[in-house]
Amino acid sequence: MPKRVSSASHRTLAKRANPNAYPPATTSPVRNEAVTAYDSKCQSSLLFFTQLTKRRTFFVQAVLFFGTITNQIESNKNIINQTKAYKMPFQVATATKNADTTTKKPCHLCHLAETIKTRTEAIKTRRTEAIKRVLHHRRSSNHSDHVSHRTESSISSGEDSMESSHLARSEQICMDRLKSFCDTSGIKFSDETIFRFACFHSFKFDQAKEAIEENRDNHYLNIKMKSSLKGQFVSKAFFPLPGLKTVDDSEVLYLRPSHYCPAEMEEATIIESLCYALNDMSDTEEKCRKGIAVISNMKGVTRENFDEEGWLEFMLTLQGEMVPTKVNLLLIVHAPSWFRKDVFKSMKTKLSSSFNKKVHQVKSEHLSDYLMEGFRAYLPSDLSHGYRDPDEIVEDYVDLKSFQDERMSFTGSERSLST
Repeated sequence: MPKRVSSASHRTLAKRANPNAYPPATTSPVRNEAVTAYDSKCQSSLLFFTQLTKRRTFFVQAVLFFGTITNQIESNKNIINQTKAYKMPFQVATATKNADTTTKKPCHLCHLAETIKTRTEAIKTRRTEAIKRVLHHRRSSNHSDHVSHRTESSISSGEDSMESSHLARSEQICMDRLKSFCDTSGIKFSDETIFRFACFHSFKFDQAKEAIEENRDNHYLNIKMKSSLKGQFVSKAFFPLPGLKTVDDSEVLYLRPSHYCPAEMEEATIIESLCYALNDMSDTEEKCRKGIAVISNMKGVTRENFDEEGWLEFMLTLQGEMVPTKVNLLLIVHAPSWFRKDVFKSMKTKLSSSFNKKVHQVKSEHLSDYLMEGFRAYLPSDLSHGYRDPDEIVEDYVDLKSFQDERMSFTGSERSLST
C-alpha cells in the first residue's frame, strides 16, 4: 500500500516544482518594528559593554604602568644613595646607611665610602697632632729654623707620622742620622719622605743618604692629580686595585700594556702617572714596609704595537729608579710566545738581579697562589675570572684622589694664611 503524503508535503513539492506560483510570505509591520527595536537595543548594549571593557583595560594598564614607574623610582633612589657614598665624602655615613638598608649584597662603593671616611678622620687626627708638634717646637728654644721648616712640610704632606715607638733601635738611629744629614745639607724632605728612602734601602744609612742626595730636586716625589694625569688614568694602561692584596698583605697595581699608547700621550706624562700611583701606594709607614705587587695583563699585546723602550722604562720605574717604592712581586699574565722568548730574556739583562727574582710568568688560574682569598671580587673584568668594571675602578680612583689633593691644597693654603 503506497505511503500517505500529507497536504503540507504536497505544497512543498508543488513549490519546488513551480516556485513562481507561491510568492514569499510577508511579515506584519508590527512584528518588523519590534525586531528593529530589539536589534537596536542589542547593538547599544554591545557598544556599552565594549566601551566599558576598554575603560577597564586602560585602567589596569595605567595601574601597571604607575607601579612600574614607582619601582623604577625606588631603584633610582638606591643607585643615587650608593653613588653619593663616593661622590660626596661629607655624606658618607648617610649614604652608607641607605646602601646597607636597600641591599644585603656587599658593594665596592660601600667599601670605597668606608675608605674615604677612614682617611678623612685620619687627616683630621694628623692635623691636630701636627699643630701640637709645631707649637711644641716653637716653644722650645733648642730647635733651629730648618727643623721647624721640616716639621711644617710634614704637616702639609698630610701623611702618617713615623713615631719613634714604631721603629727598632737600629732603624731609629738610621732615621736620626738621615734627618741630621738633611738639616745640614739644606734638603727639605719631610720625615715621611726620609722614611721612604730609608725603608727602601733596608735602613742602610750610606745607601739611603746617597739616594736622598740624588733625589733632592726630584719633582716626581710631589705629584698631584692634575688634568693630564686624569687623562692618562682614563686610558686604563695602569691603575691600583683598591681592596686587593697579596698573601703577604701587599697592595696591587694593575698594568694593561695593550692600552699603552705613546703616540697619544707623552712619555713623561705616563711616567708621572705611574709615579703618582707608586707615591699613593707608599704614603704610610705600613705601606712602605709591606711594599706592592704588580699584575701585568699582556692580553691583546702584539709584536707590532709593543713598545719595548716604553716597557723597559716602566720596569726601571718599578725597580725604584724614579721614586722609592718597594715592589715585592711582578706577575706577568697571558704573555705571548714572542714576549717570553725575546723581550723577557733581554729585559732580565737590563734589570737588577734582585728585581728579576721577583718577576714571574704565570697563568691566570694560578693567581690564587699569590693573592688573598676572594681576590676575584677585586680583579677587573678584562682579566680572567675578574668581576669589577675597569672603567668604574678608574673613575672611583680618580675622583677620590682629586678630592683628597684638592682638600690637602685647601688646608695647606688655609694654614699659610693663618700663619
